[in-house]
Amino acid sequence: MSVLLDQHVINQLISGHYADPFSLLGMHSVAAGIEVRALLPDADQVWVIDAEKGTKVAELRRDDHRGFFCRDNAPAQKSLPLPVGSPLGRKYPVD
Repeated sequence: MSVLLDQHVINQLISGHYADPFSLLGMHSVAAGIEVRALLPDADQVWVIDAEKGTKVAELRRDDHRGFFCRDNAPAQKSLPLPVGSPLGRKYPVD
C-alpha cells in the first residue's frame, strides 16, 4: 500500500467522511510510478483494463476487506480500473 494512504484514510473513505475522495481514488503518479486505487465494495476482483484493447493489464490487490483495492507500479498507459466479479455473482465483461 502507498505510504500516502494509511488505514485511517481508508476508514474515512469507506465511511464517507473523507473530504475529497477523488483526490485519492483512480490513477495517480507517485514516487514509485503509477498507482491505481478503487473503492468497490461489491467486487471480488478489480483489474486495470487497457481502454483501447479491452484487455486485462494488471490486477489490483484488496487492501481492505470492505472493498478498497490498490495497485502499485501499474502500467503507464491509457487504462481504467474495472470490477470483474462481486459476491452477488454479477460478472462484468473485460475481454
